[in-house]
Amino acid sequence: MSPNTLATAEPTILPAGWAWAQLGQLGSSVGGGTPSKSVPAYWANGSMLWVSPKDMKAEVITDTEDHITEAAVASSATKFVPPGSVLMVMRSGILRHTFPVAVNADRVTVNQDLRALTPTAGINPSYIAHYLRAIQRQVLKRQVLNRCSKDGTTVQSIEASRLERIPVPVAPMREQRRIVARINELFAEIEEGEAALEYACQGLDTWRRTLLKAAVTGELTRDWREANRPAETGADLLEQILHRRHADWERRRAGKSPKTASGKTQYPAPDLPCAAASWELPKTWAWASLDQITRGDRPSSYGVLQPGADVPGGIPPALVPIFRRGAGYRRDQLPLAEPQKFARSDNRSAVSQAP
Repeated sequence: MSPNTLATAEPTILPAGWAWAQLGQLGSSVGGGTPSKSVPAYWANGSMLWVSPKDMKAEVITDTEDHITEAAVASSATKFVPPGSVLMVMRSGILRHTFPVAVNADRVTVNQDLRALTPTAGINPSYIAHYLRAIQRQVLKRQVLNRCSKDGTTVQSIEASRLERIPVPVAPMREQRRIVARINELFAEIEEGEAALEYACQGLDTWRRTLLKAAVTGELTRDWREANRPAETGADLLEQILHRRHADWERRRAGKSPKTASGKTQYPAPDLPCAAASWELPKTWAWASLDQITRGDRPSSYGVLQPGADVPGGIPPALVPIFRRGAGYRRDQLPLAEPQKFARSDNRSAVSQAP
């Protein structure tokens, strides 16, 4: 059986022993109401469950955020709904993308944004609820939500009369129970798999942090260092970097006109690393500050580029949404901006070559 075909005029051919019926033929339905908020006796110390769209996140309703009193039921449009009914959201902004359906475990009342279908004998409420969830995107959103939304309202709504004409495949009663039981079994397995995956992801995060710590403390390359004695130490490399940085500054200063060179006359030495080190480094390593190992003519700064339209052959700007945890960015996910955007004198974004 394919729910996709239910949006067509001719329903899908069913297994032997099954039959098509309209949703409204499978039970009696009622709407709800909201007791007056100005009457404390309707709400204070209430024990009656009062279901509203905010409670419809669960597939089985066992409790609600709000409770009302029996006096509220007697004096308002809300009515008691027996256990084992199918509750459906009929008016809410959530109907733009989801059709919430649930089954109540106990007697409840509902507000005016819901409708309750109490199935007739032989119809399993969970079977109906699962079916409505299965077809919500293929049928309800196209056939009901789009065609039944009431123009001029601030929220989406469904017309009860049109919803009740939705075709439902009715399986024999024993098979309905078996379908519901099998769905619940498989959903439980999925939930167990999701929990195991979440636990595995947490373990991977721990392993990733441990690996990075081993890398930056030198533990990861301990054996490699023993087998490959370096001809140059980290201190030697840092000295070369600082010497080159100073020489570059002298060349830039010498190339400026007297007017533009009238600013800084003393070399701005980079900041030193903090004195307090977190751990002891290998003997061939050295501490350095970020300021020491960045280009003197290109200090760290925030970019302000607006990429604009994608331009074939353009330059890919590094944007926050495309970064992947611990993996930098994927070039094929970046828009290509025209080079002129980087060349403007008032733009802090600049072109950088990959290392």
